[in-house]
Amino acid sequence: MDGEAASENYAGLRYRDADFAKLMTNYVPLVASPNRHTPRDYDANGKRVICPRFGRVTCTEHINIEPVLYAKYFKGSGWRRATSASVSMARFFSIAS
Repeated sequence: MDGEAASENYAGLRYRDADFAKLMTNYVPLVASPNRHTPRDYDANGKRVICPRFGRVTCTEHINIEPVLYAKYFKGSGWRRATSASVSMARFFSIAS
């Protein structure tokens, strides 16, 4: 969630750090946040407006995936729903296989 210390650390520092990105080579980081950072997802020309906080995704994409990830991975775990989640999932299936 915007303003929450751990989220600020990941969104502002770790996700932009080359060493952290290298550590995540065998993981698929999924960004999920209920917070909107742009007023729209497409500009007047139909071009995607990328979220300035997370990059590569639109705000609707990171908003829409949050309840899906919560239901699948966090429901019943004690994880507080009010906190946005950044989930790193181990690569369970080899792309080569």
